[in-house]
Amino acid sequence: MIHAVILAGGWGRRFWPKSRKRLPKQLLCIGKKCSPTQDLFNIIKTQIPKERIWVVTNKIYAHSLRKQLPALPGKNFLVEPLVKNTAAAVGLASVIIKKSDPEAVTWVLSSDQMLGQKSRFLKAMKEASMKAEEADVLVTIGIRPNRAAQEFGYLKITQNAKRKMQNEKAYKVEKFIEKPTLPKAKMYVK
Repeated sequence: MIHAVILAGGWGRRFWPKSRKRLPKQLLCIGKKCSPTQDLFNIIKTQIPKERIWVVTNKIYAHSLRKQLPALPGKNFLVEPLVKNTAAAVGLASVIIKKSDPEAVTWVLSSDQMLGQKSRFLKAMKEASMKAEEADVLVTIGIRPNRAAQEFGYLKITQNAKRKMQNEKAYKVEKFIEKPTLPKAKMYVK
């Protein structure tokens, strides 16, 4: 079965001065009636039952997230015992999901992303889920950057995988680079 993990523990520094430590961008309602976290939850609950949607956050944001997502079962809010990083948050969710569903395919999603083309996003997620299940691989989804930016992570595609795999939109990824320096980011945009 498919599960979704919404990572909602980030401090939201890139959206300062609107966001603050106590009110990060994933909890802000900017130009909309709902926050990016609520928007993402509303999109994915059309595909995945709420019992298989998980939110990983920290102690500071747990209460606000519970208020913003009242339809999500309380047990599906995973509060990190220590704030570490993305890998630790994903690891926590993975351990809990594996206990109840050892064969799960899991979507790991950032709570602060703005999704413009929702139907295209859901189509990509469904295709990624099928690929992950059939090939027993990790699948990540990214967009081609239109400029170099230090505030985003980059997917480095292996040289021999620049030719496309079976699915014309799938490439083999060598590694993920978390928020590189500007010169490195410029190199990845080439």
